[in-house]
Amino acid sequence: MQAVHEHSSTPAAPPADKKIILETPNILANINVLNNTDMSHGGRTMSGEFVSVVIPTYNRARQVLGAIDSVLNQSHQDVEVIVIDDGSTDGTDAAIQRKYGNDKRVHYSYQENAGVSAARNRGLHQARGDYITFLDSDDEWKPFKLELQLKCMRFLPEAVMCWTDMEAVDSLGNTQQSRYLRTMYPAYDQLPDGQLFDENYELENIAPEFGDLVKGGSLSYGSLYPKIIVANFVHTPTVLIRSDCFKTVPEFDEELAVSGEDHDFHIRTCREGPVALIDVPSIKYQVGGEDQLTHASKHSFMATNYLRTMDKALKQDPIPEGLSREAIKNAHANAYGWLGTSLLDQGKMAQARSNLWKSLMLRPAHTKRWAFLFFACLPVALQKAVYKTYVFLKSRYKKILNK
Repeated sequence: MQAVHEHSSTPAAPPADKKIILETPNILANINVLNNTDMSHGGRTMSGEFVSVVIPTYNRARQVLGAIDSVLNQSHQDVEVIVIDDGSTDGTDAAIQRKYGNDKRVHYSYQENAGVSAARNRGLHQARGDYITFLDSDDEWKPFKLELQLKCMRFLPEAVMCWTDMEAVDSLGNTQQSRYLRTMYPAYDQLPDGQLFDENYELENIAPEFGDLVKGGSLSYGSLYPKIIVANFVHTPTVLIRSDCFKTVPEFDEELAVSGEDHDFHIRTCREGPVALIDVPSIKYQVGGEDQLTHASKHSFMATNYLRTMDKALKQDPIPEGLSREAIKNAHANAYGWLGTSLLDQGKMAQARSNLWKSLMLRPAHTKRWAFLFFACLPVALQKAVYKTYVFLKSRYKKILNK
């Protein structure tokens, strides 16, 4: 394992088969397993399909080990794992050192807490692969993920990126939903005939060696720009991106705190060329964790950053070909509505009223948002009474349905 730390510490004496290189003033500890590493190529192979996997983590000492294992257990073995520890205080560094200290494929770096975008960017700077991909530290890949994606990228040499569906699991690994991509990204429901692209292939014909894993699955291919400006379709831990793409695509926007950095990044990636969706779940995505960026408590941040991301893209390309003014208007109405209801849940009534009103000025026929706005305008005491009645009626309705 290669370890890099931002701040100084006094390293223990290295075993005889390792070499530690120290640089000051920021002590840089590079631990290379000399017996196993081909130093003529910087520790990587020359297969043309070397994959760099960037895993940002923060206080997930237990979960991150499962994430790393899921990469090392891939059927495609030509990989490096770059773990960026974003200021953990739970012993993440020791846990990784104990388990992977002698594994040349695992590289660990520590930095002061700066957020997931900064952590991913640091990983990008260290990556040496022909392809680059990302994995969140509480998720795990299925063993065939990289092999299937690489097969599809060979079939579609012009594609700059591909991504897949995902399986939703709880903290114990129990399946909650076998296909979760379209649940997490409701924009798929707005597609004509449910098709993202016009060019579609049966995976059984492209990758027959995968058998039942791809049975009934499809590979869709085409341009996602500019439709991705107004709605995200891509889940970051499922992607595989050609490293050449990063010569022109800037890194993750570190100003997008808490969430939203993914959408912004994928907009810029999709602007570079055609992309592909492999309609097969290739990862186990953990749902329900309070520390997740997609947790309900962070929805107002997500909505705010969605607005910022969309407006940032439209500032660079105000009326992109293929995206109507009506679609842009509708996207803003939905974004303000999402932000308004999220603020309502947090009890921030003044801000909720402001954003719900903006939404309704763009889409006045949305009756549900009028109801939310009416609720936000009620006196606090009356709000409590209305909410209590709502909860009671909702519970009664569920009991009737369950009979």
